[in-house]
Amino acid sequence: MKKLKTRKRYRLVFVNDNTLNTVWTMHLTRARVWGLTALCVAAIAALVVCVVVWSPVSYLLPGYMRPEQRRTTVDNTLRIDSMLLAAEEQNAYLANIVGLLCNPDSLESFTPEPPAETGDTLMTATPNERAFVESWMERERGTLSVLSPIVAEGMMFRSPTVGATLGGDSESELRVGRAAPVVAIQDGIVIDVRTEAATGLSVVTVQHSNDFISITGGLAQPAVTPGRRILAGQTLGRAADNGLITLAVWHQGRLQPLAPLLKLGQ
Repeated sequence: MKKLKTRKRYRLVFVNDNTLNTVWTMHLTRARVWGLTALCVAAIAALVVCVVVWSPVSYLLPGYMRPEQRRTTVDNTLRIDSMLLAAEEQNAYLANIVGLLCNPDSLESFTPEPPAETGDTLMTATPNERAFVESWMERERGTLSVLSPIVAEGMMFRSPTVGATLGGDSESELRVGRAAPVVAIQDGIVIDVRTEAATGLSVVTVQHSNDFISITGGLAQPAVTPGRRILAGQTLGRAADNGLITLAVWHQGRLQPLAPLLKLGQ
C-alpha cells in the first residue's frame, strides 16, 4: 500500500503576467492545506450561527418566531384551553336546565340546599332553627312549582306600571300612583274592554301567547279597544284617583301569583 505523504512540501507561486515577476510565494503541505480548509469551514459556520442568533435575519427563516409572537401564541393557547373548559361547564349547565324544563315533574323532587350553618357546629339546632329551614325549603319548592310552567313557556312579564307594589285588600290588587299610566305586561290581543257598573271603572282583558290571559281592572280611562294587537309596555289606560288597580294572570285555567311572576315588592 502506497503511503500518503502528508508532510511533502509544495510551493504555490503567484506571477504577474505582464512582467513575469513573482508576486507571492507560499510553501504548503497537505496537512496544512487540510487544516486551513477545516479552519475556514469552522469560521464560516460560526459566522452563520452568529448571524442567525443575533441578527434579524433569523426572523426570515421558516418556522422561527419572534419572542413576542411566541409569548402571544402561548397566551392564546392557554386562553383557548380556559375557554373550552368554561364552554363545557356552560353546556352542562344548559343541558341540566333543558332537562328540567322538558320534564317539569322533576322539579317536584328537587330539594334545595338549606342555608349554611353558622356558629358552633357542635351545638344542636333549636326547634326554631329547624322550623325555619323546613319553611325555607317548602317555600323554595313552591316557587319552583309555580314558576316552572311559565319558565318552560319562555314567557317574561313586566310590571304594569312603575313602582307598583302589592298591598291591597286582595292578592290581585296593586298600589300604583294616582292616575298613573297602566301598560300591558306582555304582547297580545285585546279581547274585551268593559265597564263595571258598581265602580264605573274599566276592565281590559288581553290574550297573550302560550295560553296566558291577563285581566287588568281599576282603569279610569281605557286607551285600547277590543281586537287591537298591543305590545308589552303599551298603555292600556290610566289608574283611578285612589291609586289601586287589579291584575289577574291566568294560565290554562290556573291563577298565577303576581309576586314571583312580576317580581313585585310588598
